[in-house]
Amino acid sequence: MTEQEGGTPGGAEAEQELLLLRVSDVQFGIAVRSLCEVIGLVEITRIEGEMGLCEGIINYRGAVIPVVDARRALGFRPARRGLRGNIVITDVAGQRTGLIVDEVVDVRRIPETAIEPPGPRVPLRDFVSAIAKLEGGLLFILDIERVLGPEHPRASPRAEPDEGELDPAGRERVRQILHERALELSRPVEEAGSRAGDRVTFVRFALGASPYAIRAEHTREIVTPPPITPIPCTLPYVLGAVNIRGAIVPVVGLGRFLQVQEPAEPAAAGARIVVAEASGVVVGLRVDSVLGICAVRAADIQPPLVTIEEHIGGFIEGEFDWEAGAVCAVSVPAVVGALEGG
Repeated sequence: MTEQEGGTPGGAEAEQELLLLRVSDVQFGIAVRSLCEVIGLVEITRIEGEMGLCEGIINYRGAVIPVVDARRALGFRPARRGLRGNIVITDVAGQRTGLIVDEVVDVRRIPETAIEPPGPRVPLRDFVSAIAKLEGGLLFILDIERVLGPEHPRASPRAEPDEGELDPAGRERVRQILHERALELSRPVEEAGSRAGDRVTFVRFALGASPYAIRAEHTREIVTPPPITPIPCTLPYVLGAVNIRGAIVPVVGLGRFLQVQEPAEPAAAGARIVVAEASGVVVGLRVDSVLGICAVRAADIQPPLVTIEEHIGGFIEGEFDWEAGAVCAVSVPAVVGALEGG
């Protein structure tokens, strides 16, 4: 972490790790420690009768949990979603709930010095525990216990399920996709593997059409690429350096580094820089898109396949299955070690 004056003992400034998301064009943050994972929208089983804030229930890894729409919980106008949005699985005091949001933006560590309590006239004060001052504006940090709590001061009307302006075939396809996702999500996880110490949280991203991931513990934040200043006489996979809040961070094209993308391949429209850290070294890893966050049982992380090419194998710590596909887990310490030695 960056050394700062006036931080915690030893000079390291205290930070909060937050999941940044959007609800009705407003940016919010949720403490990562309150999260299990982030998933795409799935089929929700609705129950007749008075349900309060609850939109319905889903089978989450073998356990039935309620789902709440963040728009309704925060008093915004409900949205017609189709496949648009995410469900953030929260865990508060052992109680899991799915929170539907419009978009998951990124994961970021924010210094405590940039965070302050909300004033008495701050909008949504009933649900906001603090406000963070970012370069791009303000971030409302949600108190999940208040948002999902039984004593709720407001809620907008529930919207009926809607797939947007689709023909009958399109609507049926949307329903089929949501149903298939729900079936995949319902696969039970062994109870012994549900303890926090047995699970590893990953940030998933794409390089081309293939999914990869790094451990969340090595992720400082995820940002939209700012202007990159080229560095002369360097390796092809070093794209240059960027200024992130006053710190100069080298940027590596991870696809080029792993030799799964050509050096001349242009960056994808949804490209992001994952700012990663290992052994005190900070590096930006450019990826084609961020897919979300997931928690995986440590026992389900398998050694890399022997068929992985030798030049990649040393940087892959293992593989795990997610959403019916194999995800390669990239070792940030190995990447940093190669950069330091190169």
